[in-house]
Amino acid sequence: MMQRRPLARAATAFAVLATLLAACAGSSSPPGRKGQRTVLLTEADDVRVGREQTGAVAAEMGVLDDPALEAYINGIGRKLLRGAPVRSYDYQFKIVDQTEPNAFALPGGFIYVTRGILAYLNSEAQLAGVVGHEIGHVTARHAAQQITKQALAQLGLAAGSIASPSVGQYANLASGALGVLFLKYSRDAERQADDLGLRYMERAGYDARALPGVFGMLGRVTSAAGGDRMPGWLATHPDPGDRRERITKELAAVPAESLGTRVDRDAYLRRIEGLVVGTDLREGYFKGSRFVHPGLGFEITFPDGWTQTNERKAVTALALSRDAVIEVSGASQSTPDSAARGFLGQRGVQGRIPALQVVNGLPTATSEFGATTSDGATVRGTIVCVTLAKNVFRLVGYGLIGRWPDRRDAVTRSLATFRALTDSAELATEPPHIVTFALERDATIAELATQRPSPLKPAALALLNQVDTTSTLTAGTRIKWVAGGRRP
Repeated sequence: MMQRRPLARAATAFAVLATLLAACAGSSSPPGRKGQRTVLLTEADDVRVGREQTGAVAAEMGVLDDPALEAYINGIGRKLLRGAPVRSYDYQFKIVDQTEPNAFALPGGFIYVTRGILAYLNSEAQLAGVVGHEIGHVTARHAAQQITKQALAQLGLAAGSIASPSVGQYANLASGALGVLFLKYSRDAERQADDLGLRYMERAGYDARALPGVFGMLGRVTSAAGGDRMPGWLATHPDPGDRRERITKELAAVPAESLGTRVDRDAYLRRIEGLVVGTDLREGYFKGSRFVHPGLGFEITFPDGWTQTNERKAVTALALSRDAVIEVSGASQSTPDSAARGFLGQRGVQGRIPALQVVNGLPTATSEFGATTSDGATVRGTIVCVTLAKNVFRLVGYGLIGRWPDRRDAVTRSLATFRALTDSAELATEPPHIVTFALERDATIAELATQRPSPLKPAALALLNQVDTTSTLTAGTRIKWVAGGRRP
């Protein structure tokens, strides 16, 4: 639950497409011309679609607030772009605050890497390979091509689209705010992005032999997760299974003097010092039924036995019978009274004038309300808006009208537990983060784990360093470690 980030959702990608299609109908690449690839969007359209989606990325995923690290990645991107074809794009490189290793590109040059993949990468050359691959998707305009296929399929403009797997598979994409991120590229497009990324790396002086290691790392992450969850990169970049081998063979055929030499391993590791690994405990965690948010300085206790969830926009608790819910989120208004009135002023919501009072030393505005949901169900509930420090929070508890009398007391007691967090140890909670150091002697990760505390197990630490737990690392080698991350 992250009040500090925007709460509004961006418009859907398809809504953008609907306005673009009319403007693009006279494109110089008309549908159906033999030998030409149909692309309805112009480069200016790419930028509009991409810019529209940047708001959705910020709202749904969160963008990491680390100007120095972002500037570093932008510098790498600019070096790679010197060897790329000129497009009328204003490239931007951002870090997404997500734990999974992933990277993606929006049309128009908006490129993102996750903090998850930054933690797993082992050199600037590997990062350049990831960014170069995404630049390849942008310069080849793969998203524009796939968006065109989808638009033609959905609007019935492509003859035979129902029977054509290459078009029909996109018929239901882009129905959500981030739909354009999950376009499935063909194997040819992925191969082309790989090849372009390698070319941009070589032209920028990076050792392209670093890229196969990225695919190896992602494969190990998949295996470590038991194969149940595929890394984000592989989920959004379909992998035929032989990309690493193909790239390795291609590089082996290139004269060594033609390959770049820049790797910058140690410099990269120092750049990611302090990067949060996994869940950031400062963004909130549960201690039984009690929820603690060190970053925003509050706590609340939910009813025992309710199912609890801490998400980017809100922390919630759901009754096991699924007939009542409590939600804590950020309010956009500047006072509790205006926040409560804003909630009660929504269509379909009826409530009393908020009562202003002080609860647990905090200014609050409270009202009971009734509402009708979009599917016609009637609910009853309580809205409490409260100011803590410079933030206004909205606490809502509600349930189905027939069960509300049985749930009201538990919900009311829970809402009344919202207060400022005062435990000094909890306020000082440290997220798990990367530290690096040079080995003083030969050692394995397994040996180091017996000497240095870490919230991660040896296997996870080895994976971060792209080695095995029993691999001997020589003295002087700089490695990544994870410190912090222990709950008080």
